[in-house]
Amino acid sequence: MVNGRVREDSLEIRVENKQIEEKMLTEAMYALGISKETFSLVDEKIHHRKLVLSDPEATHRLMSNLHLVKEGRFLTFQSPPYMKECCGRSLIRGVFLGGGSIGEPSKAYQMEFLLRTRADAKQISNMLSSLQIQAKALQRKDERFVVYVKDGDSISNLLGIMGASGTMMEFENTRILKDIRNSINREVNCDTANSLKTANTGARQVDDIQYIARKQGLSSLPVPLQEICQIRLQFPYLSLQELGEEMDPPLGKSGVRHRLKKISDLADELRKGE
Repeated sequence: MVNGRVREDSLEIRVENKQIEEKMLTEAMYALGISKETFSLVDEKIHHRKLVLSDPEATHRLMSNLHLVKEGRFLTFQSPPYMKECCGRSLIRGVFLGGGSIGEPSKAYQMEFLLRTRADAKQISNMLSSLQIQAKALQRKDERFVVYVKDGDSISNLLGIMGASGTMMEFENTRILKDIRNSINREVNCDTANSLKTANTGARQVDDIQYIARKQGLSSLPVPLQEICQIRLQFPYLSLQELGEEMDPPLGKSGVRHRLKKISDLADELRKGE
């Protein structure tokens, strides 16, 4: 446990906010049948406080009930040979409260468990795997270990497994808004790309038509090609389908493409002749 340690016969648990403090006290009271007054609250830093259990008998009983063992000054969890699924969920919830974090879902999906030892990281990874949650582990520069989950569905499922239904709903709402925003951006980008492509194609076709006009005049072309040249010069930014709708009678997209291809080929031949 990153935020739990033992000093002689006392147990210290670092808490980062009021909600975690209340949760730790409630769980300890349930496990030991003791009152809140058994714990003392000590200011550690500006943003942290410590819950301190100074009663040696209560400390021993809490560690025994929760299968906690000392590893140097810190605590680790020694899972029993047969652990019920509900106990596994409680363990994961406790590890997250003791050293977990979740990223802002509007930016990136990431949920982390910070652990002291490789053995702890492996145990949590295996437990997550048994719950169909795919997690990865890495060692940080400070030699602590991080077990992390980066898949949105897995994070949502894990929040549900830990009983954080309210947070899970907020996470899902943010995911929905993010997906909608990304979908809109993709459509806008696609529309922009298509518009640029149409504009570039139209500009190239106008250039071909003007080149032919300078070299031999548009009147030298067959009437169908003259018509398509006039329409394209009049509407340089329209798509092929829109160009066809401007003609009288209207011409299909493939017909417009065919005529403009002839214009392009003729312009290329004239350029080669130079």
